Amino acid sequence: MALNQRRVKILHLIREDGHAKVQDLSKIFNVTDVTIRQDLEALEQMGYIQREHGGAFLKGVGSFAKTGQLFNQTHLEEKKEIAQKAIQFIQEGDSIILDSGSTTTEIAKLLMNYKDLTVITNALNIALILGENHGINLIVTGGEFKAPTLSLTGKMAADSFKDIRANKLFLATAGISSDMKLTYPSLSDLVVKSAMIESASKVYLVADCSKIGVSAFASLGSVSLANAIITDSTITEEDFERLKEIKEKTKMPLVLHGGSGSGDENIKRCVEFGINKINVGCDFMNANVDSIKQHLKKDPDINYWVMMHQVEIDSQELVKKYIHLSGSEGKSL
Repeated sequence: MALNQRRVKILHLIREDGHAKVQDLSKIFNVTDVTIRQDLEALEQMGYIQREHGGAFLKGVGSFAKTGQLFNQTHLEEKKEIAQKAIQFIQEGDSIILDSGSTTTEIAKLLMNYKDLTVITNALNIALILGENHGINLIVTGGEFKAPTLSLTGKMAADSFKDIRANKLFLATAGISSDMKLTYPSLSDLVVKSAMIESASKVYLVADCSKIGVSAFASLGSVSLANAIITDSTITEEDFERLKEIKEKTKMPLVLHGGSGSGDENIKRCVEFGINKINVGCDFMNANVDSIKQHLKKDPDINYWVMMHQVEIDSQELVKKYIHLSGSEGKSL
């Protein structure tokens, strides 16, 4: 690994965990303790970290931890956009897991009006946000504390999910690599993320576009570990096409790019009228399933192609409904 690349990854690790030991870093990067000390000295001179005996810690992280603020506050508007989309998948009575992170923190802020919700989280700041809502049954994991992310991690945190079964998980990531792998800065994260995924019926990956093409230190596995990806509307067409390719290869049921990644022509028509794609995508899926059920109920022996023709007619009606609601009824299909 090139020197500059190694130092960037060391900095990512320290930004994630808040601190690091020389011996641990030398094992991770397969270099000598002397080399790691030189790396830490360079990072200290650049003002990122402060060295201590046997390791280093992130500069200024203590002040953030005291205030309950996350160290990473970048791309906040995009994360708020993602949160607005994500809560459309959360219903009263749900049990959900909220991973730690700035995007999931924005989701938590939008749950204050829920009256019947169970939330499991490894993020202390999310617990503090939701703790004042008496309608939320809040469960916080144990684990080792990480100051930059205000999170609890490691084996103890992972073990907290052994007897938990949640409807939905909203999973964060540090980066989606060029080969579409979920990556994280710290090895201690992997065991927790895996436990969360095992405990949830559905997994929603929440990641702003800045995470696409970014590779952090440790890989959890393919992005297809998620059932759906919720990202912001600034995604490039190139990245969107790559996500669609993953969807087609893995049969991932839903990819959200400011909404649904479905290629359905009816959805495309609605999108052309400026209608929110997430609503269109979900409503079309639900409407088509309901339509099929109704036609089968009326005639269990109905010909498949006849039934799908009827479903298409029903879909056309939904298109007209959306166009009417959008105030664009004057435009022709």
